[in-house]
Amino acid sequence: MSSIMFRDATLEIGGETYEGAVGRARLVPTTETVEYPTIDGGNIVHSGAPRWRFEMSAIQDWALDGISRAINDAAVAGDNLPVTLQLKAGTGQPDASFVMVPVAVPFGGDQGQILQWEQDFAVVDQPTIGIASS
Repeated sequence: MSSIMFRDATLEIGGETYEGAVGRARLVPTTETVEYPTIDGGNIVHSGAPRWRFEMSAIQDWALDGISRAINDAAVAGDNLPVTLQLKAGTGQPDASFVMVPVAVPFGGDQGQILQWEQDFAVVDQPTIGIASS
């Protein structure tokens, strides 16, 4: 297996591409595990289905077609956004498709700094993780 450097990735949110504005795009699972010790010294363990969140950082691009405006507009409208994250551009590369629940992202920042934001977004159901066909 070859290692993958996270660069040359592709990110599509709501049908628009934003990889040029994003510094981090990561799906993170949380899996709850319940343990029940039994009186015979055993242990019953049950793990549920993972719940996912989408971690992202981006520049504050408030242009009409910018990522910040797109996410905020969807949050205000109450619309979820389809997302496709491909770890490296090209056919045959790992990708994930999912639906994120948008929330408002920060506006403004510190003097002399690049305007950016970091946000975690809830993911609806389970992502589909596979191999890109195009």
